[in-house]
Amino acid sequence: PQECGPLLSEWLQAEDPTLKPRILTIFAGWGPAAQPWLAAIRHAQTDADPLVRLEARRAEWRITRVAEPLLEGVVAEFGDDSREVRRAAYLLWRDFGPARVLAVPRLNQLAVDPRPDVRRLAAHALWE
Repeated sequence: PQECGPLLSEWLQAEDPTLKPRILTIFAGWGPAAQPWLAAIRHAQTDADPLVRLEARRAEWRITRVAEPLLEGVVAEFGDDSREVRRAAYLLWRDFGPARVLAVPRLNQLAVDPRPDVRRLAAHALWE
């Protein structure tokens, strides 16, 4: 990680949307060893692409194992118009294990969303 981390961090700033999720997946796989690049990973959580944002949150979770600051952003993606994004958000939410109980208030709000797919996803998450 120490040898290629700086280069990956630099590439993460690139505009190529196909590279960002792959780079974040690499950082996530390194776990705590990717701590030196946490600032770049956190910056990726503001990306315009929701799948990049989710992968950045997954990477931070695998590095820090601190769920609370990440859950709101993950659950917010439950309301995305894209089924792919909603599914990715749900799968990441499941990775948080017992800490996901912190998202119950937001899930309760989504359970009354006017969109049926969002309501179903929130209800399913609450049921788990």
